[in-house]
Amino acid sequence: MSEKQKRESKAKPRRKLRPKSGAKRASRPRPIRHKSIKEVRKDRLKSFVDRRLIEALRHEVREHILAVLNERVASTVEIGDEIELDVTAFYKQVQILEELGSSNWSKGGR
Repeated sequence: MSEKQKRESKAKPRRKLRPKSGAKRASRPRPIRHKSIKEVRKDRLKSFVDRRLIEALRHEVREHILAVLNERVASTVEIGDEIELDVTAFYKQVQILEELGSSNWSKGGR
């Protein structure tokens, strides 16, 4: 027999402590359940920045367009020529900005 087995055979079985029959069991306070992030209603959260602006700044080309328009008046053709981007890719970003309401392009190019 190994030493470990000898110690285990000599050890007394542990008794579970039970409250006396007349004594009341102290109840534990229930833990406070906080809401998870997914459960928080989005309309109750405060924000410093409009979500449309965050979406507009999510792409580098849209960020550049807004920076140029913040500095000066420019047409889509001028901005597109500056960054030498494919026309369809550029106008896709312009369309997203229009949908977000970040820019107002007139039909004359300005």
